[in-house]
Formats: sequence, C-alpha cells, structure tokens
Amino acid sequence: MSGLSAYIFRQVLGPLIFFTFALVGVAWLSQSLRMLDLVINQSQSALTYLYLTVLALPQVLGLLLPFALVIAVIYALNRLYVENELVVIWAAGFNRWAVIWPVLSVALLATIAAYVTNLMIMPAGMRVHKSCWRTDRVRFGKQLEWRHSGHSGARRAQPKRNCNLHGGTRAARQYAHGAATDHVKRKHPVA
Repeated sequence: MSGLSAYIFRQVLGPLIFFTFALVGVAWLSQSLRMLDLVINQSQSALTYLYLTVLALPQVLGLLLPFALVIAVIYALNRLYVENELVVIWAAGFNRWAVIWPVLSVALLATIAAYVTNLMIMPAGMRVHKSCWRTDRVRFGKQLEWRHSGHSGARRAQPKRNCNLHGGTRAARQYAHGAATDHVKRKHPVA
C-alpha cells in the first residue's frame, strides 16, 4: 500500500471505529434497559446484568456496522474535500481509483468483520445468553414455589448465584424443554 493509500485508509478507518463504538453504545443502552428486569425482579448481581448485556452486543454490532461504515466514508471523504486534499491528490496526477481503493479495502474489512460477527460470534453469544436466562428462570421459579408452598419463614430459599457459564444446568434444559412442549400439549390434546 502506497503512502497515499495508507493515509486515506487511516482517514476512513478512524471514523469507522469511532462511529461503530458510538452507535453500538447507544444501542447497548437501549438493550440494557430491557435486561434491567433481571436485576430488579430477580435480585441478580450487577456482574450478571453486565454479562448478559455484553452477550447481546454482537447482534447489535452486526446490524450497525454497515451504517457506521457509510457514515465514516461520507465523513472522511467530506473532510478530505473540504480541506482540499482531494483536489491536491488529483492535481498531483493520481486518478480517482487512488482514493477509491483504500475506501474499498476498509469496506472489505468491515464486511469480513460483519460476517465473522454474524456467523460465529453472535450465535455463540446467543446460546450462552439463552442458557443463562433459562437457568435464572428455573431458579426464580423454584424460589416462587418455595414461598407459595405454605412453608413458614423459618427456612429461606437458597440465594441465587450468577448464571452458569457452561450452557446451563441439566434441570434448566429439562425445564426449558418441558415448558416448550407443555403449551403444545395444552393447545392440541391428543385424543
């Protein structure tokens, strides 16, 4: 990559990183408010809350990276135009492809990053995220059963732990499977 191409590459890559973090940060705030229910209603720790909101970030990143790329390219090329750097580049004898190739290479890197995020990171994160929700739902349901089963307050339910990071417990998987098939049995009883 020549000096001019590297310069334009840096001029586009910097705003791309900035706008990606800015857009993902705003989207993360809106997503995290939805998961605030976990902390308030189920008495989970702040670390569990942060862990679950971070697991939802790859989905947001895959959606917002193309928008951040468009904004970054427009910002960088407009800045080069306003500061008359494009005019100097073209007056020096470079053709338009000297400006387009670095922009296309940043776009190719953003496309590869979006594919890796959408095809590898996001499914793994969503699997862990769902298993944590199932585990917490089972623990919360057991606490409700204990409270409403007529026991005196002498024995209290076990305090909750953070979600299991290894794909949930066996009881959580059985509960989730049973809950998924129970509504089908009620709607469509077998005669």
